[in-house]
Amino acid sequence: MKTVAACTSLLLVASAASGGGVTLLDQIGAADGSDITQNLYACQYFEDAYAVYDVAMVDDFDNSGGYAATSVSTVIGGWNGYAGLDAVQGAQVNFYNNLSEPSADLAGYISADFPGPLAGDPDWPVGSGSLLTFSGQWAINGDHQAVSVIPINEYGSNGQTGLHGSNLGDGASWQCNPGEGFGFGPIQDVAGNAAYRISGTEGDPCNANLPEECTADVSGTAGVPDYVVNVDDLLAVIANFGAVGDGTFRPTGDCAPLPSGDCTVNVDDVLMVISQFGTDCTPTGACCMGFNPCSVGTEDECAASGGEYAGDDTDCTTCAYGACCANNGSCDELLAEDCANSGGTFNEGITCSDAGCQPVVGACCLDAQSCLDGVTPDDCELFAGEFAGDGTSCTDAPCGWPGCSADDTPEGLPCQGDTEPGFTDENGGSNVDPPSFGSISDGETICGIMSTFTCIGCGDSGEDLTWRDTDWYMFDNPAGGTYTVRGGGNGPLVVAIVQISAGSFVDYALVEPYAQAEITVAIGAGNDYAVWVGHDWNAGYDVPCDSGQNDYTVSLYAADAPAAACCLGLECVGDLVPIECDALGGAYIGDQSCDTYQCPEAWMPCDTGYGQDPLLSGWWAGTSDSGTGYIRYANFPMTTISAMRVWGITGVYSGGWSACYEEAMSFDVVAHADNGAGAPGDITGELIDYPADQAAIDVDFGSWTLRRFDFPLQSSSPNTWIKVASNGNNCWFLWVASSEENEGDSLLENGGAFETVPRALSICITP
Repeated sequence: MKTVAACTSLLLVASAASGGGVTLLDQIGAADGSDITQNLYACQYFEDAYAVYDVAMVDDFDNSGGYAATSVSTVIGGWNGYAGLDAVQGAQVNFYNNLSEPSADLAGYISADFPGPLAGDPDWPVGSGSLLTFSGQWAINGDHQAVSVIPINEYGSNGQTGLHGSNLGDGASWQCNPGEGFGFGPIQDVAGNAAYRISGTEGDPCNANLPEECTADVSGTAGVPDYVVNVDDLLAVIANFGAVGDGTFRPTGDCAPLPSGDCTVNVDDVLMVISQFGTDCTPTGACCMGFNPCSVGTEDECAASGGEYAGDDTDCTTCAYGACCANNGSCDELLAEDCANSGGTFNEGITCSDAGCQPVVGACCLDAQSCLDGVTPDDCELFAGEFAGDGTSCTDAPCGWPGCSADDTPEGLPCQGDTEPGFTDENGGSNVDPPSFGSISDGETICGIMSTFTCIGCGDSGEDLTWRDTDWYMFDNPAGGTYTVRGGGNGPLVVAIVQISAGSFVDYALVEPYAQAEITVAIGAGNDYAVWVGHDWNAGYDVPCDSGQNDYTVSLYAADAPAAACCLGLECVGDLVPIECDALGGAYIGDQSCDTYQCPEAWMPCDTGYGQDPLLSGWWAGTSDSGTGYIRYANFPMTTISAMRVWGITGVYSGGWSACYEEAMSFDVVAHADNGAGAPGDITGELIDYPADQAAIDVDFGSWTLRRFDFPLQSSSPNTWIKVASNGNNCWFLWVASSEENEGDSLLENGGAFETVPRALSICITP
């Protein structure tokens, strides 16, 4: 186990850093926690048995000013049995010169241990982790540096710890795991920011780096170089020969050796001046002269020639000049950047007299069927319309569905109900037995017909049934690809790509009558996909075959799939095209990159002793979402709750189930006492509209993904029922059961009424 040494020279302060003088890094931000994300990045010293998993969350910062660090703050949280900060045994603050150091050893060249118990900032908002600040006096090196704060925490008694992410920063940080227990190697990129704040004071100026150019220019006025190495610089070195800095100043003339000198004026500095003698390193940049040739020179030279200096280190590509046509037809001759900022259309190298700027007019779409011709963009905006583009007209049908054309491929089948018993539909897909599919090719548009209607009393018990004509068109996809599906009609539609074997949508779009919509998805290799067109089963549409709202068109456009994340078990093995990923036996994640995507976590059962693990084989899941009206409650009597986890899948139903994912999915999580009648009563703890910490789990769930959701729910009263319901509009939580049917129970609230469901629900509670 990583032990914590007692330390009297360093003080743990549970407050925001103060009195530090300068801020070297701030990715914590506002005191209300609004800049902190709910993402938790593993960061922990485990006990000896799990030391191979020791991991640090590392972020970098600039210290070219040579400051000394006086405090490091971070925001700590946890999961998987994490009971809170009181059980964390301590923390270690580390500074590194580069990323190779923590990849080999998590202890930095400066490493300070802080013993527990740790105390978080009492003013930090509940639910946003624990804000801690560790103070000291650390003479860190100049130039580029990296930092970590690693909680020292036993997994067996307090689960896993991590650092919260932040919306502030450059979007790049790293996790280092020298023991490689997590399977990603000694280091992996994290496309996010760690919640760190570093404060400092003026350190030893001799720790700061010297200028890389004109290093020997030491004779400027008031610390500002004159950009010329000449006799004045040589005299300055001679005048200060033998001077040595005392930690508060760098002696004038100390310019060697690179990168940071030696804080002493000696023969090395004389030789540096001699080697650079006569160098003129005055900054230069582009001098923009309108339509005249651009030149590169100093700012003074540009001003003398009447030009506009574009800035240090710019070149003449910055000086693109031309006619800038405004929407009203007026014209100004401007730089490209200035034209873009004004919202005009730029014509490089052309004068206004040659540009012939004209007012921009075109079609203005008020809705899918209403259009105005000859309208400017500004006037269209006044009408609350959508400008279709310069030169467009309403006759081009830019606003909505253009209808079928002679070039379209006819479906060739009548309007019918492929879900109606006894019908044979040659493109009814999986809705007919045996399944039967049409086909569609790249660039093809199919003109078809469909229906949805209620058959009164057609059920076996005399109930009403809804029958539909849905159309399924398979397409050839041997190597994977990026596919765009565009559809529209004179009735309401759903257009989608469906994975046939899974029976679920990859993606879909709802289309209003007389409108068009499209989806674009990148999918893995295999001929297991079809374009799907139908009406929304849940929307209550009654569009029988004689309604006049049955026509539609659907088009398919194919392109090569991009290289994207390929997950081989827990490891993202690189950005690969689908066929390369398929050859490795991996899972292609079409809209992600290994730089931004974390492959599923390893399955870890509930180990607090207070849990019911999900069924992983023969699993069952039920919708629990406030918007749908289906809300589920787990039966789990507990007196004390400090945190909890549930397992589920995320999907949506629109004529068929399809998986979905929302990074910031929010939930209502409520603990209740029993009301004495076997139903939820008084509230004993709650989180409302809470963005759950979630992650995918590496288990086989077919076309679905098992996800874990963690909540810092707290209650110290007797509890019997726990509600977990998503607040999704387009993505719902489905709670995975922990028991076979009739081997447990839970409650389903449907429209305010409760009914018993003969299955227990998966849950893990930290008391």
